Amino acid sequence: MKHEKTEETYETRKKRKRFMKKSYFVLDGRSPAAVASVCLMLLCGLLRTFYYVRAAVTPFFFWVYYVNVAAASLLFLVFVLFFGNRFPELTLLPLAMGVFFFVIKALTFEDTLHTILCVLLYLSVPVLYALTLYGKIRKLLFLHLLFGLPLLVHIGMDLQELFTLDRTLFEWLPELSVLAIMAALFALSFAFRKREDMPGAL
Repeated sequence: MKHEKTEETYETRKKRKRFMKKSYFVLDGRSPAAVASVCLMLLCGLLRTFYYVRAAVTPFFFWVYYVNVAAASLLFLVFVLFFGNRFPELTLLPLAMGVFFFVIKALTFEDTLHTILCVLLYLSVPVLYALTLYGKIRKLLFLHLLFGLPLLVHIGMDLQELFTLDRTLFEWLPELSVLAIMAALFALSFAFRKREDMPGAL
């Protein structure tokens, strides 16, 4: 009996070593949350297309604000729908591209303190996302809060600006696309589930 227990422990240990480099969570690409997330990200791409085909911006900002975000949206769609169940870590790439956009956007803020705080927040997102994905943080509630709270804050700020700033619908398109990005990530946080072939999974 002791020998069998030792063998079982040894086999379990081997399994754990094999899965150490695999993600703890996977994405259910066919779940309503994943589909909603992808639709919101596509909406972001469409809104930015409508805006940047007409807006006068420098080539640098055109590539960062439009091409980069549009490419990230398409990669997001492919990785979530077709690779989420096997290689959810691929979603780190479009997430990083989105973070790059947000960091560049933050560098245009007039308030230095606001810029610093936003840059630190944005840079922490892929790190915390990866820590959750690989099981260092094993509560999906953390992802819900990570993406949900900034979304609520952003909605509140936009509602305040809606009543204080005189903007046309066209001028609101970039901001609406940002809300779509944040809502997409919040929806995505509900599409995760624990990897079934992970040792110890129920």
